[in-house]
Amino acid sequence: MEASGTTSWTGANSTLAKDTDVADVPPYGGSQSLSIVTTAANGYAQSANIRVESSSSYTVWADLRARGAFTARMRVWDVTNAAALGSDQDWDDDDWGTLTSSFTTAATTDNIGIRLIGVENSATIHADNVIVVKQGGYLYGLPSWLLERTWVTDVLALPGDRPSHKSP
Repeated sequence: MEASGTTSWTGANSTLAKDTDVADVPPYGGSQSLSIVTTAANGYAQSANIRVESSSSYTVWADLRARGAFTARMRVWDVTNAAALGSDQDWDDDDWGTLTSSFTTAATTDNIGIRLIGVENSATIHADNVIVVKQGGYLYGLPSWLLERTWVTDVLALPGDRPSHKSP
């Protein structure tokens, strides 16, 4: 969520913005979060397409906050087949909570999107730190100044006294 603007997200029945007002809604991590205000029930923000392998298992995490008496929902969307994957996860607290869902892609799935949904009309939802990892994959905490995944060319892990090489 640290990239400026909302070009990595597409809204449907919602208005999207980046919220940097720490006094209003402090971001869960970093300097800003995604703000989603629905203009109809079940309005949402969908991530840019995420390329996945077919018939593979993944886990997704998202930090969500539902302002007021609203419900935030996270859904994994199979863009290729226009269908939901796994189970929707809901959060209805005016504080940050981490939602997680595991899912398996279909044999024909090439791309997924993460939908962050405001269940009610006029809901205000905030999102931060949306992460998708393939089962058996690795998640490394990187410095905040490292803005592009493509900047990482190698990872050297030091389990015990022998280094092992992992390619991103």
